[in-house]
Amino acid sequence: LNYDWSEQVLDVNQHIHTSRFGGSDEMPEGTSQWYQVLNPTGKGVGLQAQLSIQDTYDGAGGSTTRDDQQSYLGVMISNVDKRSNDTTRYTVGDTGQQLEGNHYWSYQKATNASNDGFGLQLGSTPIECATSFDRGCFLARDNSTNNRPIGLMATSSDPYKNGDMTVGVKYDTNSDNWATNSINQMAIGGVFSGMLSTPGISFRPTHGNYLSSEHADCTDSTCAIYSLEAGDAFAVSTLFYLPHTDGDQTIPLWATDQSGAGATVSMRIVNNQIEFFGGDSSSSNSVKFIGTDTLTEGKWYGLYFTYDGGTLTNYSQWDQMTIKLVDPVTGVVTTAAGSDSNNNQPDKWFNGLANTTYYIGNYPVHANNNDDMLIIANNIMTTLLNGEVQSDAEIAMMLLKPKQWVTDYKIGETARLSESTSTFTFALEDTNSYNATQVYILGDHDQSHLHN
Repeated sequence: LNYDWSEQVLDVNQHIHTSRFGGSDEMPEGTSQWYQVLNPTGKGVGLQAQLSIQDTYDGAGGSTTRDDQQSYLGVMISNVDKRSNDTTRYTVGDTGQQLEGNHYWSYQKATNASNDGFGLQLGSTPIECATSFDRGCFLARDNSTNNRPIGLMATSSDPYKNGDMTVGVKYDTNSDNWATNSINQMAIGGVFSGMLSTPGISFRPTHGNYLSSEHADCTDSTCAIYSLEAGDAFAVSTLFYLPHTDGDQTIPLWATDQSGAGATVSMRIVNNQIEFFGGDSSSSNSVKFIGTDTLTEGKWYGLYFTYDGGTLTNYSQWDQMTIKLVDPVTGVVTTAAGSDSNNNQPDKWFNGLANTTYYIGNYPVHANNNDDMLIIANNIMTTLLNGEVQSDAEIAMMLLKPKQWVTDYKIGETARLSESTSTFTFALEDTNSYNATQVYILGDHDQSHLHN
């Protein structure tokens, strides 16, 4: 059994499941797996629990009792964070992540062993991971799929950390003795799923639930995407969680709209594929992109859209516009696959009529019958200098570390307003800078402009 279990654990194409998720005799009854949030940019909490009872009791009509009952209760609470954030155990120069936690447990041996039984044993053991001067916790990665971490060495004391060695402690009520213990155990990652540990705003799918630009008009000087004109380069990015749906669904991410005029510029996910639209939604005067990458529900994605500001002689020149996807776990940037189409000139985008208000979230309204909801962590709309091409490294930072992006790529740099060739030096608390680059970081600031 142990060999079979180890074989499944080490095979990236197999998984160990508890009975809750369809497993059969793969985990002891009453045992959960160790669920650990892996947050590349900060802290992630972990939890494991076990409650097991064993005896030969065969029911009320049986011949045995519960006198030989044994029981075990254990809870482990852990936290993964950057080593550089813990200057007590590590230094600011240490890269990678560290693990810190505790396993609290108690064990009752068979109660019929003697008149007094075996008593109770209970204790607490620190949980850390073995690191080195150039490596954090995770020792192995599955480079055949998505480069996810698959292993670490769990220990009661990281040999690399600063300070004294830490050990576990336990107490035996039967012998009234205290003792210490240590652990060294390889931990293998199984299924990695769910959401990143990322703050954001959930947008209910049953009705209009969106964030708008303070009810203000999206004008030629306040919106980077006001119009599609030569020399007016821009970029829009958003970090979002794609919810589970009950079938073919439309998930709006951001849009501009002139109410009643049929003029729209929008980015959304339709049937798990990217769809961009710009122009007149009531006619054929539009430019459109339909992605062929099928996104996975229940995952986070970064989505980036840019126009380089080149001279457009006709609107079939999609090569001046680019859509990219960013994997928030690995930071890898890829160009979205798909096809573009052009139906006449998208006049209402070209002359600005398409842009009145900028919306983030479920606008226009699309319903999703599943309880899962779209979550948006951030959205950025910015002008670019004509011909400016943002590197993949900048795009990844724009989506994953927007505050740092402003510091590294905006403050003190040359910028311009929409539909303007004159430039200025970008600075915080500056009106021109605010109008040129609008950064919405959702989940950790005032949400008074969220509409329900």
